Amino acid sequence: MSRLVTAFLILAVGIAPASARAGDYAALGGTYVFAGLPDFALSGTFADHQPVMAHGLLMHYSGGSAKSHWSLGIVGGSMLTPPGYWRAAGAEPETAVYAEFPVGFAGAWVGYAWQLPIKWGLEFSPALGLGLSGVFGNVYATEVLPGCTGKVTECGHWSEVTREPVDFSYRIMPLVLLSASLGWRFLDDWRIGLDVGAVNLPYVGLSLGYALDR
Repeated sequence: MSRLVTAFLILAVGIAPASARAGDYAALGGTYVFAGLPDFALSGTFADHQPVMAHGLLMHYSGGSAKSHWSLGIVGGSMLTPPGYWRAAGAEPETAVYAEFPVGFAGAWVGYAWQLPIKWGLEFSPALGLGLSGVFGNVYATEVLPGCTGKVTECGHWSEVTREPVDFSYRIMPLVLLSASLGWRFLDDWRIGLDVGAVNLPYVGLSLGYALDR
């Protein structure tokens, strides 16, 4: 019982993939992630844009053998993209919009992971998963004031007058998880790690895991 209480406290703070020792095991884990798109991925489509960023928490339950195991996971988070101007590549300044991003997301997946021991308690753990995610909230777009011909960032906008939610064609979408964790096992049942991967957006993360049974 004490191990179960400890594991759920871990999930409350935010932690990532937990692998176990030799033999069958069960584990809880999670990763705090910071995700985003690199500037070059947006600059070909937009002449003006803001950095696309998000943060969230990946949590999962794993079970199987020491070398490989299935995972059932959930993810939740929110966008960190700052409000600002967006304009399509080649478009005139007056076509720009001032956009705001009070948007959150949540999803669930089923995945599979491998544990590859290195030495000195270090291990490498790749994982993949498939699931569904949903988007909550709205992106709001506000038109710039008429007559703007200079830099878009110097244009005024209408504030609340033309502010409207952007139409989302799909609020439910596939979730694809790809990750790799370089971890260090310490204090017998505990594991910390540095993670990189993608859960629809590329991310980096810090992880901590706890083996419930091994």
